[in-house]
Formats: sequence, C-alpha cells, structure tokens
Amino acid sequence: MTRQASTLPAKWERAPSSYNLDLGLLIRGVHEHRDKILKFYPLVKLPSDHPKVSTPVAALILAWERWNYVQGDCPECGARALGISFGGLLNVGSVGGVCTKCALVVTRPIGGIAAAIRGSAASVEGTPYEFKFVNFRFGFRGIPRSLVAVLRKLGVTELPKASRGADEPIGGGAYFTMDGERIA
Repeated sequence: MTRQASTLPAKWERAPSSYNLDLGLLIRGVHEHRDKILKFYPLVKLPSDHPKVSTPVAALILAWERWNYVQGDCPECGARALGISFGGLLNVGSVGGVCTKCALVVTRPIGGIAAAIRGSAASVEGTPYEFKFVNFRFGFRGIPRSLVAVLRKLGVTELPKASRGADEPIGGGAYFTMDGERIA
C-alpha cells in the first residue's frame, strides 16, 4: 500500500465539541485491530445520514493509512488522531476526527467537496471499497452496533455502548464555516 501524494494538510485543531470518550474508544479499538478487521470483517457498515447508504469500515481504515488529511498528531496530547468525517461545499470544507488516546475531537480545513471526494477516492483506489457521501459529506452516526460486536469478537474489552445512531451527530463533527457561521 502506498500513501497518497498530495499537499500537506493544516495541523489538527481542537473542534468546538471538545472530547468524545465513546468515539475515542471506538476508533482506538478499530485502529489497534485494523489488520484483523481488514482481513476478516472489511464489510462492516458505517451508517450515514441516509438509512440505505453506508460505507464499509475497510474504506476508513485504508484512508487512515493512505490519505494524509485523515491522520496526524493530536494537538492536546500528541497521540494519533484519525479523521472519521469529511466534506464541504464548492471550495470550503473540513475533516473531523478524534484522538485515539485522549478522545479530543479535532478538525482541519480541506478545500471543499471536490478535494474530499478526490482524496477519499484515491485512498481506496485499487480496492473494492468506496466512500459514500450524503449531503456533501462522509461520516457515520453514533456508535455502530455491528462495529462494537466485531471489536468484542476481537477481544477488545474497553468499548462504548452501541447506539441507535439516527439521532446522534456525525462522528468527528466535520463542519465548515462560511462568514463565521457554522455549517454542519
């Protein structure tokens, strides 16, 4: 696997939503067991804003390895922070993520929806996986029950409780601003 060549992203910044301990635990578990998940459970679905649209977890894991916009150091503790949502409008957008150690919710700008689509597509190029965008963004809602079940099977003991997800915000809180106004 090769890392995608592109411009260097801005450093992660603290997002307005601060910390998300449940999301931090979930993403830490997925990251620590990514090789086994890719081998045995790559098609576990990450639900989106639309009930019939989902992205396989393998796409997100591959993006963490290949796309520099969804990886980096936490501005709070210096541990690994991973992107879990991204999108935007024509030329303004953001990537949202969470620290795998302290659970700080982080964000960084991206050049809009086209940059998010290009970067995410390049990160899964040559694989059977793809990111599904809904409302100009990729992201998953809540703590997916199927992902928690897989992590449990893999022996992860420190896990959040699964949620319904439909009424929870997109994980990582990807948002972008236009004239100082928050757009989610």
